[in-house]
Amino acid sequence: MKKIFTLLLAVVFTYSGFCQIFSEGFENGGSIPNLWTQEYVTGTMDWTFVDGNGLTISAYNGSYNAFIFDFMGYYATKLISPEVDVTGATEPMISFWYLIGENIMVPGACDTLRVYYRTSTSGQWTLLTQLTTIAADWTNLEIAITDPSATYSLAFEGTTSNGIGVLIDDVQIFDNVEPPGCTTPVYPSDGATGITVSGELEWGSISGVNGYKLYFGTDADATNIENGTDLGNVTTFSFTDLSYVTQYYWKIVPYNDNGDAVDCDIWDFITGADPTVTTFPWNASFENGGDLPYGWVINSSAGDDWEIVSSVQTGTPSGPQDGSYFAEFFSATAGNSSYLITPPLDITGVSNPGVGFWYVTTTLVGQGTLGVYYKTSSGGTWTLLEEYSEPLTDWVGDTLSLPNASGDYYIGFQGSVDGISGCYVDNITVKEYTASVETVEGQNRLINVFPNPADDVLNIYMNSTGTNDMIIEISNLFGQVIKQMSLSGSDKYSVNVNDLAGGLYYIKVRTEDSMQVSKVVIR
Repeated sequence: MKKIFTLLLAVVFTYSGFCQIFSEGFENGGSIPNLWTQEYVTGTMDWTFVDGNGLTISAYNGSYNAFIFDFMGYYATKLISPEVDVTGATEPMISFWYLIGENIMVPGACDTLRVYYRTSTSGQWTLLTQLTTIAADWTNLEIAITDPSATYSLAFEGTTSNGIGVLIDDVQIFDNVEPPGCTTPVYPSDGATGITVSGELEWGSISGVNGYKLYFGTDADATNIENGTDLGNVTTFSFTDLSYVTQYYWKIVPYNDNGDAVDCDIWDFITGADPTVTTFPWNASFENGGDLPYGWVINSSAGDDWEIVSSVQTGTPSGPQDGSYFAEFFSATAGNSSYLITPPLDITGVSNPGVGFWYVTTTLVGQGTLGVYYKTSSGGTWTLLEEYSEPLTDWVGDTLSLPNASGDYYIGFQGSVDGISGCYVDNITVKEYTASVETVEGQNRLINVFPNPADDVLNIYMNSTGTNDMIIEISNLFGQVIKQMSLSGSDKYSVNVNDLAGGLYYIKVRTEDSMQVSKVVIR
């Protein structure tokens, strides 16, 4: 068996895959290959084309190689390749195998191989490398082409001088570009458990790729859901309606013009149990170590996503409304938006269901807007409950009635911005709420409240054309009456509210035959 060695110069690169431009193995029946030529430098000694040296050495590959030898004389001859166009290559390289044997009669004596290139037919030869030491076994050398041209040629100059000859074989010029390497999973991590049945696969970005292929399924080969689907140059894939408590396998294969990545790992994860909430009151305060609680889903329609954080990126609020974590949507790009979606809720057994929550919408360069939506099934359409876009600096609470109860109910908190700003949510509760804390904005409003938000004084304007005898109550988020007054004989009242803590309050106005509840924010 022949021993094989690889010699690497400082300018040499190894490769595991390449795009071949030119190849010559000298398999031409013992004659010089087509378009190759010889040029005598010293004396008149030809390169020959034999199997090894015709004696004890065999060709590196196939049945022939190029060989020059004369034991007694000093000769030098260039073996010149055809011209090759290497201008389209990204990293053009030269590769060849050579052998320079030792003269056993003169220890240490060997012949010499010089390798040249030129960039045009009439151009000057430039030395690439000079090999003057013994290489008793076939040895590979790779050299980067630093001066590519459309008429690039090589010259292998063998010099005989007391050695036993110079042999070359398998000359190649190639583009040293490879298929990309494999990527790694970002989410879910390999072997993760308790994964939601709707969400996103995410993987790391690889430079120099054209795109990624997805293999995904419940079979160990990851093929029975997505089998090599070309996703394009993205690093996420959305999935919906997987089965609960089921093992899934997935693999991402990056590719470029040179092919697919090879030997990429298959990862797996196991989905969690049915996260449908059936017991109420139900509270979500995001206390999950900075991770999204199980069953929740983030769905970005443009740009940035909701995150679970312990402090804001910039500005206010100063921290969570309660506990150590809260949900943040922050973006510097106008038009970006994202949904933060609850697990499915079965609220069919809840009388007067409602959702209470705390929020902040900030103004930096733009205004953050929080929209609260609901839908009655996973595939349903979002319906707006309320929208908030006040320039707030601290937490404000609100409670909204949940209409059209179902067993597959979802609440979505949509954060959006029209410039650098944010939306924040914390301490969400779904339960039965009494009518006294529901918003009952009638078509024929009894009052208008101004300003809203209010700082010190709240003005209440009467719209009734009949009696002005009214009872006004100000209650907090939990239905507790904070202020109460009976008023008559005027269409405008001013209420001092500078003694109230900041937050959301309800103004309930009752007459003999009607009632109205309005919301107001006290700062």
